[in-house]
Amino acid sequence: MGLDTKTWHGRLLKSIEIGFKRIVLKIFVFFGGIKKSRKKFDPAQFKKVLFIRHDKLGDMVISLPIFHNLKKFYPDIQIDLVCGKDNYEIVRTDPHITNIYYYHKKPLRDWKNIQAMKNENYDCVVDLIFGSSVTAVILVSIIAGRRLKLGVGKLDYAKYFDRTVEFERYKYPIIEATGRVLNLFGIDLKDCDMRPRIYLEEQDFKAGRDFVTELKKKHGTVVCINLSAGRPGRTWPLEKYFKLIEMLLAEYPEWAFALNYAPSEFWKAEKVLERYNDRVVPIPKGLNIRQIAGMMKYYDFLITPDTSLTHLASAFDLPSVVMFSGDDRNFREWGPYNPKIRAVRSPNLHRVEQIAPEAILDAFKKVVAGEKAASHEKAR
Repeated sequence: MGLDTKTWHGRLLKSIEIGFKRIVLKIFVFFGGIKKSRKKFDPAQFKKVLFIRHDKLGDMVISLPIFHNLKKFYPDIQIDLVCGKDNYEIVRTDPHITNIYYYHKKPLRDWKNIQAMKNENYDCVVDLIFGSSVTAVILVSIIAGRRLKLGVGKLDYAKYFDRTVEFERYKYPIIEATGRVLNLFGIDLKDCDMRPRIYLEEQDFKAGRDFVTELKKKHGTVVCINLSAGRPGRTWPLEKYFKLIEMLLAEYPEWAFALNYAPSEFWKAEKVLERYNDRVVPIPKGLNIRQIAGMMKYYDFLITPDTSLTHLASAFDLPSVVMFSGDDRNFREWGPYNPKIRAVRSPNLHRVEQIAPEAILDAFKKVVAGEKAASHEKAR
């Protein structure tokens, strides 16, 4: 679990951690750990490329268009990937990726993989992690050696790379900002489809298809309501979910509502079920992240705080209402990229809890109306 930088002791520990890592980097540089490439930069000649993306699930989802478009413009290129425990499952069966290396963040366990990656002799190693990550700089430098090192948004650490894409951090949506690394390969984003696509297997879809199909037999339309969020600032109060569900049941008397929840928060679904009828149903217990992603294909609508579920829904073009804080910078970076997603922003800078249920219902009715209008237009 990461440090909580919203508390004074969390900020203190984080600053100590960052300071220590910077000292480690200086020692690494002093002893010749970073070597500039002498190779001519010619993407058309690249045969093998390694991407570093070992952070969160959402970060991996917004990076998928990079791999897919690179393969589109360079179909013979081999794309390998370093991922972490939070995002491995999303790319495990992606046909655009040849080899996947699991990064444990434990040097002794990772050394074998690092040596295997060094032996691949990649034409270039690409760090997709924004900002001044000492770990990423050292990892890229060890793997690449004197081969090309590329980065995106590296700020003060750009000097340790052969080429980087730098820009004003919060000027572009995150999916475009990260995607600008494609410019280094001579690819214009205007020629790219930047929508993320997740490649799942039949077994990943089955649980969601069975669950949602059964509800649709009785109720026709199924709306997923996500009760969980990864951070306190993104958590919406249970009392407001009660009010919202009451209004939704009244507004859409034939529809069913599926409750999504984190495994540790099933108690929230239980509290909801104590109050409402059989049109409000929790998703089955024990589903993995690939099965949760597969369910997005079968729902009709989604209501959720801004979490990784938003990115999964976007990958399947699921019409959604998403709660965001009032932070303008965060919204410019992580706000909706898919036009099927409607944002509702909190009057509070850091927390969504002040969003009123009525605001969510109003946004949801507009999403429903938009889908009906699009359906009628398509049928003409």
